[in-house]
Amino acid sequence: MDLNLKVELYKSIQRWMDKSCESDVWPDIIIGDRTAEMMTNAAEAVFDACLESQQYGIKNGSFETA
Repeated sequence: MDLNLKVELYKSIQRWMDKSCESDVWPDIIIGDRTAEMMTNAAEAVFDACLESQQYGIKNGSFETA
């Protein structure tokens, strides 16, 4: 994942947590100082896995390129 995308994702996750943690639907949990960072890293891993899978498929003729 591009670093700029990762930074924007982190900011979005942090804003979402800040906004949502006081809502009625938020679970009764305490969020750690690194939760947004860890959620960003998890999302980055999924994003990179999708990219890798697509690149592999294109390389092996499983996917058509535009």
